Amino acid sequence: MFSVKLLGGATIEATLGPLTGRAVQRSRMALLALLVASRSRGMSRDKVIAYLWPDADSERGRRNLSDSIYRINQAIGAEAVSSAGDVLRLDANVIASDVGDFEDAIERGDHERAASLYAGPFLDGFFLPDAPEFAHWVDGERDRLGRAFGVTLQALAEAAEHAGDFIAAAESWRRRAGHDPYDARIALRFMRALDASGARAAALQHARVFTSLMREEIGAEPDAEVVRYEAELRRTVQEPASGKAGPSTSVGTTTAKEAGPSTALGTTMEAGPSTSLATTRSRLARYASAAAALLVVVLGAFWMVNRRASSSSARNLVVAVAVLPFIDLSSLKDQEYFSDGITEELITTLSQIEGMHVPSRTSTFAFKGKGTDIKEVGRALAASHIVEGSVRREGERFRISVQLVNVADGYHLWAETYDGDTKDVFAIQTTIARTVAEKLRGKLVSTAPAVASSPAAEVHPEAYDLYMKGRHSLYLKGRYAWYRRSEDGLRTAASYFQQAVNVAPRYARAHAGLADAYAVLGFYDYLPPREAFTTAERAATQALTLDSALGGPHATLGYVNLYYHWDWPRAEAAFQRAIAVDPTYSTAHQWYANLLTAMGRFDDAEREMRRAQELDPLSLIANAALGWVFYFAGDYEQSIAQCRQTLELDPEYALAVIWSGWSMEALGRTPEAIAQYRRAISLTSGSALSVASLARALAASGDRAQATVQLKELEARGARGQYVPAYELAKIHTALGNRDRAFEWLARAYEQRSHSLVFLQVDPQLKSLRGDPRFRRLVGDVGLVAATR
Repeated sequence: MFSVKLLGGATIEATLGPLTGRAVQRSRMALLALLVASRSRGMSRDKVIAYLWPDADSERGRRNLSDSIYRINQAIGAEAVSSAGDVLRLDANVIASDVGDFEDAIERGDHERAASLYAGPFLDGFFLPDAPEFAHWVDGERDRLGRAFGVTLQALAEAAEHAGDFIAAAESWRRRAGHDPYDARIALRFMRALDASGARAAALQHARVFTSLMREEIGAEPDAEVVRYEAELRRTVQEPASGKAGPSTSVGTTTAKEAGPSTALGTTMEAGPSTSLATTRSRLARYASAAAALLVVVLGAFWMVNRRASSSSARNLVVAVAVLPFIDLSSLKDQEYFSDGITEELITTLSQIEGMHVPSRTSTFAFKGKGTDIKEVGRALAASHIVEGSVRREGERFRISVQLVNVADGYHLWAETYDGDTKDVFAIQTTIARTVAEKLRGKLVSTAPAVASSPAAEVHPEAYDLYMKGRHSLYLKGRYAWYRRSEDGLRTAASYFQQAVNVAPRYARAHAGLADAYAVLGFYDYLPPREAFTTAERAATQALTLDSALGGPHATLGYVNLYYHWDWPRAEAAFQRAIAVDPTYSTAHQWYANLLTAMGRFDDAEREMRRAQELDPLSLIANAALGWVFYFAGDYEQSIAQCRQTLELDPEYALAVIWSGWSMEALGRTPEAIAQYRRAISLTSGSALSVASLARALAASGDRAQATVQLKELEARGARGQYVPAYELAKIHTALGNRDRAFEWLARAYEQRSHSLVFLQVDPQLKSLRGDPRFRRLVGDVGLVAATR
């Protein structure tokens, strides 16, 4: 029996030891990793090829794959990798895996077994050259399995606490703290377990280590609760210089270096004749736990830092640079739109440089006007360098001052001032981007940064100024609202982009912005689908006609093909094209995840959504939409947790409120769900989605009268000419038990070209209708049978 070991490295283990030779070449180990993770679902040949040999043509990619399968099966001596049609699977009866065993143990609730199997991060130290999407996939799997390991350790710790075995609890919390050394909540639980086990001095020492890690490694102050608990411990534990013993002295504070041979664990044990063997063993366990606690946190932090460093090296020295919003220093303080536009354009230009990771505008603008310390910004955005500056504009003349700062020490690597007028602005932005890349030359893959100014970007200064003003309203009131998905913001965005198009018809990005605004107006049912999606399609097509180098319009066309034309192959191809053109475009990954969710490919959807989140870590929609994926996948607790995290970024983000309500409702926590929907109604001034969600939940709770009131209110809106999504009304009738009426409204949804119909097969709110022939016909009409086959 063979076993693939992917936790903590990458090997194939046989009875006589690790397998060597051609079967364990990197691309073949990567193939096994993909198939291990896909488990019984398997993975298509085309997807495997796209991950492992992205630059190969179709014929060479299939040849490489066939050879890899042959080499693996030959080495194993059996058909470990088999195919059924175009889908590849790994036969678990021929070759087992530690990842599969780990996940099986978690599913059984065998946390001890799961914890023993986790030998380290998924594919730790493994790198496949020239396969960036595989690297992204590995990051997602590594994060997913790491989180599962953390949950396992926490379950073990809490079970031990419940049983009153605080020594065992401390050991599990110790491992948990090593896994997440910067998590204040975990640090506090570990300290409390140590204290409860009698190792109060060790708890105090851990508080000191945690405080040191926070201040020295990431430049942040420790959590206030940790500080308070440390002070409480300090009052009761002997300090090294005091010479006075506190109430708990089972573990001293002498270091191993200071102690003699008999005190290597940090204290002298004086177990005389009256000391029982059990007491001695108990003390030994406590001392070992305390000593290990100090080591594991320091080593854990060291591992985390070095893991990031090795990951950076593995990715060909990718450098992360965050561009903070430039400050408006104009005399009238009326040029904020212009300084914001400069910032946005610089983000876009820098992100096109090979080897440079640039957090998106949504994340960097979260720090606008807050005066946040550079180190804190770097930590939040995982950036090693910061670009910041100011803009002073008087009439058509402006001065841009810019500087590049090293996050680690706060030193300026470069600073410069540029003078010009509005017709020079694109050239100056390109010059700044080139200079930043030049200053970081040694850290980048490319030694000659490729930054080009698109001819389409050379527009009349008046058009550029209007576009910038549009962005001021659009990105401060509209694009910002575009990420929030509010109706007013999206309509404002569309208005400003239309003005820019009118003034400069050949300005491609204005067309792309118009396409984005209308696409999302359609998705959130703020406009009828025919109006929203056809307008978005025209604008995106025009943007690509003017500038084929743009990636965003491809994603918008994928959006339209998915939600309006229900053309699944063209939609997926468009999303993949958008990502190929601009791998750093967070929205393309997010929208591709939407398609994958509708198709029931939840693991792939989670991977893409996490990639969107990684590219734009403070984006509200990227964070909330991950919870949305979990909801459709049936992982309701995880969905609620993810939505809660989003609401920590913005407590008034209505979508996260609604989506968390959906999961609460699915779990039977209907009163909580109803409260969430009422809050969403308040936040959105009564959006159709929030009112429909409330009506459905009321019906599910047995309050048919109130549900009917809400239903009639929505129907009255439709009678007044407002667009009310028939799909949502169908779900209310489903909850009321009006099956025939539900299908009447689903038929209207089909006539409306409702985008929501693509979720028919995964929407749990329509589960009761799935056995009906009418439902199956509708699924076929939307093209879902082929899409999910």
